[in-house]
Amino acid sequence: PQEVWRLPGGQLHLHCPPDWKERMIKMKELKLKVEGLVCEGCENRVKSAISLMDGVENVDANHNTGIVTVNVKEDLDIAKIKEKIEDLGYDVIE
Repeated sequence: PQEVWRLPGGQLHLHCPPDWKERMIKMKELKLKVEGLVCEGCENRVKSAISLMDGVENVDANHNTGIVTVNVKEDLDIAKIKEKIEDLGYDVIE
């Protein structure tokens, strides 16, 4: 996963001076292959459910590619995201 640092005000930085790291939240981007996303309704259903989880900053889902992209705080358990998607009736392939 690519490292992304988010300042408390929401600004994103890929490269920052070392003294800023104490004020930033370390993030990671997950890309999950999900089977069963067939329409925009599916995309919205997944995005709505995942975006409500603590530690999730951003979610994007694409039914054309079957990819769900999630930006999360580094300490968030990935298994919980996969479980939430599977609870909605979709299969996480990786």
